[in-house]
Amino acid sequence: MLDSRNLKSPYRDWTRAPERGSSWLLSVIVRIARSMPRPLVRLLLYPIVAYFVAFSPKQVAASRSFLSRALNRTPSMHEVFEHYLTFARMVLDRVYWLSRAPHGIEVEIHGAEAVSRAMAGSACGAVIISAHFGSFEALRAAGEQFSERRIRPLMYVSNATKIQRVLDAVNSDLSRDVIFAGRVDTMITIRDALAHGDFVGILADRAPFEERGMWAKFMGQPALFPVGAYRLAALLDVPVFFACAVLDGEKYKVFFESLNSPGRATSREERLRWVKEQVESFAQHLERYARAFPFNWFNFYDFWQSTAPSEPREESGALRQ
Repeated sequence: MLDSRNLKSPYRDWTRAPERGSSWLLSVIVRIARSMPRPLVRLLLYPIVAYFVAFSPKQVAASRSFLSRALNRTPSMHEVFEHYLTFARMVLDRVYWLSRAPHGIEVEIHGAEAVSRAMAGSACGAVIISAHFGSFEALRAAGEQFSERRIRPLMYVSNATKIQRVLDAVNSDLSRDVIFAGRVDTMITIRDALAHGDFVGILADRAPFEERGMWAKFMGQPALFPVGAYRLAALLDVPVFFACAVLDGEKYKVFFESLNSPGRATSREERLRWVKEQVESFAQHLERYARAFPFNWFNFYDFWQSTAPSEPREESGALRQ
């Protein structure tokens, strides 16, 4: 049965959520990060994390909700703190990744050969599907190690202008690679990037208020996932890869997995069927890694909607032309 729902939910309207913190404080952190050893700077994160844990009740509740699913038990307050701390450590490491000065950060790459085999001899690019899980900067840095292709992330920056402004000051070249979502020419820019052989990175676990989606089972309950990345891949017939870069102790572990290429779908029904399969596959991949590395999950809001159906189902407008 088709369900004519989209992502219009008070929990899903994350692009309008107010920012926390100040650009002044972020600027200070950036300056400290670039002038002090990374281990010492990481110690300074503890009081910052303690502040946010103490004064972010909704985000703490969301952390508890996710961790209870991922761990199959009620998380301790220490584990909630560790969840926040992992996020803070990755925000800090963004400074090092963007500065092209990784300060000895160790990276372990898995699955790069699958990408290389799939792209061998191909002039077109590919879509890399990831999530707000782990570090996209670490993922991009890893991709640059084994591929000469340009990696261009699709980004929503409307709800993170403070931190984005500060981080852009660290490396102004970032904006040259970023494809900004929500602009009139966004789809044209993505199409041209893929035609030139670039990798386009898309975080496919949440979408802006207006985008439609499909239901898929995730962590034991249906969740609504956006379909734009798969729709794009189906229309342009480009390969799709799942990827994530997680912080495991002191090391980043980067994983790449090849998903099915869409092929030449000759009808809307075939594209819809393929997109449905990809959404379900993405949800399964994401769940597997999220259970293995739960503190790398960075959706600090109610990811599951109270009005979700009892069984996953597609949305009728998912591939509307």
